[in-house]
Amino acid sequence: MKLLSYIYGLAVLSYVALPSIPAALAQASDCQDRLSPARQAIHWSQDRLSKFDAAIAGMEQDGNKRQADARAKAGPLVASFRSAGAKA
Repeated sequence: MKLLSYIYGLAVLSYVALPSIPAALAQASDCQDRLSPARQAIHWSQDRLSKFDAAIAGMEQDGNKRQADARAKAGPLVASFRSAGAKA
């Protein structure tokens, strides 16, 4: 019997509370359109940091490619120096 009264109470509460939720959500979306200067600065900073992160990742890939090319070119030279040193 106690459970049934809890269910009725929950039904009444949901009936009263649910119609007011869409109005509250509409107000929340209006608040998001008007960001404070601090929030705008945070969003700008996050955007800039993501751009810097992408640029650094691109530079790292380019650096790794150049390092691999340099090692490929230096390998035969190092081998020739080692063989010339062993002959002397």
